[in-house]
Amino acid sequence: HELFAGVKRDEVFGPVVVFGLGGVYVELLRASAMRFAPFSAVQAKNFIEGTWFHPIIAGARNQAAANIEVLAAMLSRLSILAMEQPHVRTIDLNPIIATGDEAIVVDAKIEL
Repeated sequence: HELFAGVKRDEVFGPVVVFGLGGVYVELLRASAMRFAPFSAVQAKNFIEGTWFHPIIAGARNQAAANIEVLAAMLSRLSILAMEQPHVRTIDLNPIIATGDEAIVVDAKIEL
């Protein structure tokens, strides 16, 4: 699965983590969700499972499922990084290739 994750720093609310379908689907489907940072891996798992596209990455129609636990850990760590590093303005991880075993960031951009 191609996914994306990122951080945007809102002037009022602080860091916000964005997560969604990645690659070309970012522009085509605009399938993403946002959550205020920081949050735990358990909260991240609930965040992922609450998205409308969760069935797609969970293995709909006998497709391979992404490892939700690994993705939740990645999103949680990203949210903590965003809180602990106020000089980071944005982070863009796209695509993230998620399999049943791992999630690998293929391309990353960080704006300070």
